[in-house]
Parts: sequence; structure tokens; C-alpha cells
Amino acid sequence: MQPQTETLLALWIEARTRFTNQLTKLIEANLQKRLPPSPNSVGFLIRHIGDVECFLLKMYLAIAA
Repeated sequence: MQPQTETLLALWIEARTRFTNQLTKLIEANLQKRLPPSPNSVGFLIRHIGDVECFLLKMYLAIAA
């Protein structure tokens, strides 16, 4: 059985790879699209995912230090 950190890292890499592969197919016109009734656009959600990843990494590094 893998240690928890290795398991989480493997899952994150898989999810990140899938996400990154989808970004290469995205066209600029789609960044403004929304799924009603949500007020959030595709562009906003992409930025939000990046912000959350950055926040969690900083939090993890602060705990690990």
C-alpha cells in the first residue's frame, strides 16, 4: 500500500493532466460561456482552479516547513 502522500500526488497528477489536456482544446470564445443558472464563466472557473491549487500548495508548504 502506498503512503497517503504518494496516493494523493498520483491522484493530483492524473487530475491535473486531464485538466491540462482539456485546456489545449479550449478556444477564447468559450471563456465567456456559462451554464445557467451559474454566474461563473468558464474563464472564471479556470482561474479559480489555479488560485485554489496555489493556495493549497502554499498552505501545505507552510505546514511542511
